[in-house]
Amino acid sequence: MKYFLILALFWIHSGAKAIQIVTEKSKVECRRYFFLHELPIYKDPSLFVEKLNLIYLDPASGWDELMKENPLLTKLHGEVNLMIVGTPRKFENFGAISRLYELADPQFSRSKKRNSSPEIVSVKACGGEYNDTIGFVLLDDLKGVWTFDRK
Repeated sequence: MKYFLILALFWIHSGAKAIQIVTEKSKVECRRYFFLHELPIYKDPSLFVEKLNLIYLDPASGWDELMKENPLLTKLHGEVNLMIVGTPRKFENFGAISRLYELADPQFSRSKKRNSSPEIVSVKACGGEYNDTIGFVLLDDLKGVWTFDRK
């Protein structure tokens, strides 16, 4: 995740229009999945770094601005083309930004109370309204609704 954050920050400041996905997986491709229930896809935490800077400049109004953000990108269901970009990893080291996710989904808070971080998997949407959009899903959500892969 830290490498993605570095790439994202570089992309923001460089004005670049494309990003190459670098992953530890040997083969990454879009595949067709069928989800019986909605699968929430969350925005990458690096998208909120600019808002986090506002907290340091003016804590009260900066926090208000950050809390107006919604970390949920979309919810997918039915037949979906999706690229699983990386291997599961812990959702941690995001500081105040983590609070957004805790408010959006109780699974983030429950894990914090158990003194652990939920596991997430980076994904990229293939086709549709969110084509080429990168985000992440909770591993437990993916396990709960991922029924089969039809190539």
